[in-house]
Amino acid sequence: MAKILVVEDYESLQYIYATVLKERGHEVDVVDDGMAALEKTAAADYDLILLDLLLPHMSGMEFLHQYNPKNHPKTKIIICSNFTNPKFIQEANELGVAHHLTKSNLSPKEIIAMVDKTLKEPAA
Repeated sequence: MAKILVVEDYESLQYIYATVLKERGHEVDVVDDGMAALEKTAAADYDLILLDLLLPHMSGMEFLHQYNPKNHPKTKIIICSNFTNPKFIQEANELGVAHHLTKSNLSPKEIIAMVDKTLKEPAA
């Protein structure tokens, strides 16, 4: 199936996302900050990155700027965060993010459903 990077600092959500995605047959890596995400993406190509914005050490937005999604057109990115500042959402969209989800408004099941849907979408 797909190779997915989960960038999330809450351990309970890391566990839920990784467990369900692995049950669906995906290969999943989990990191808890943007710096670790940069290290992972430098070492491997991912089909999808599930990215929180509010992270320790390096925020999700800082990660997006350094990773530059437009240089990785086959990698789809879903922001899944409670940080919903319209300016940052617009900026993320301009950088090439596929979707923005408000974590507190959705159950993990709904978030996983969006991952499934996004993986089926054509690459940019």
